[in-house]
Amino acid sequence: MHQIFKSTIVALLLLFIFVINVQAANQQHMFIGSSKADVYFGNFDFDAYDPVISGSLGYSYDLQVMNTQLSFSASTLITDGPDFHTLMAGPTINFSKNYNSAFFFGVQAGISNSTYYSANAKKFIYSADLGKRFALADNISWNPAFSMLHIPSGDADPDYSLNLFSFSLFF
Repeated sequence: MHQIFKSTIVALLLLFIFVINVQAANQQHMFIGSSKADVYFGNFDFDAYDPVISGSLGYSYDLQVMNTQLSFSASTLITDGPDFHTLMAGPTINFSKNYNSAFFFGVQAGISNSTYYSANAKKFIYSADLGKRFALADNISWNPAFSMLHIPSGDADPDYSLNLFSFSLFF
């Protein structure tokens, strides 16, 4: 599990170094990559804690209407217990025309697939993100965000997190 986390960090750093000199013409497209590490207490085993590493890749297209993007994302959680994967889509609203350094709010809905519920159980899932992009170059930004993720079926509480390791590439 630690090897996957290290590989994710190295891949994102190499991507950052490789594209730092690429110039963005109109910034209509955006790729997003993020990774985070969490510890869940009692969620999976009900008697201990579970270290969780998650990775997410996304794509956003600028609709060129009221600073809005249409966003798509795919993510996976790596645990010692159940597998958990999501596919989601929804709008992202930017509070500036310069997306590379804008505050943003996004909502997404989609499906999750987890072996926690049963073999290949698919459930409805939704999320919301509120964050700020900080320009690192003309076409690269760091995107810390406060996030909420919830699967409304069952009695699970929403998962709140602070995602500090998220970067965007505009082109």
